[in-house]
Amino acid sequence: MPSAKASTAAERHVYRLADLLTQVPFWAELAWCDAEDDGALRRLHSVAAEAKSVARDVAGDFPDAANGLQQLGRQLEAFCSRFHEAWDGKAHFDMVRDEGEIEPEFRYEVYAAWLRQSPVQDPAAHELWRSIAAAGESLNPPYHACFRIGTLLTREPYPAMAWPTSERR
Repeated sequence: MPSAKASTAAERHVYRLADLLTQVPFWAELAWCDAEDDGALRRLHSVAAEAKSVARDVAGDFPDAANGLQQLGRQLEAFCSRFHEAWDGKAHFDMVRDEGEIEPEFRYEVYAAWLRQSPVQDPAAHELWRSIAAAGESLNPPYHACFRIGTLLTREPYPAMAWPTSERR
């Protein structure tokens, strides 16, 4: 546990990590359904890279949680790689090619169907979502609360269908 002097920095790291990790499924879902450009995909990679960096900072603050946070960083990297590969693939291209022809009143249902077929829903992604939850739980109790609060606050501006609920853990 960090010293009293370092606790403010540790809290900032934990809140930032929770914020970034909560954004990962949001940006992945947005990228999957965005046929116009790769802006959301670039943002996904940027958020994941920053999350991995902040996870290293948190691991420095909490040595007992370091192994889980390092594993989380590797899983983030692997998820982004698989996601990008699928996003560049023919199946994704064929799916989103006719997006402009979707009637506005059916757009949500179509996007939901696309997401059910996306890498966001594959077993490896669900393992990542579980690892994100476990990373927060591996922190000392006051910081575990900071992590939970951070994820809850971030879910409001970054809602995602894939984000695990407590029932999925």
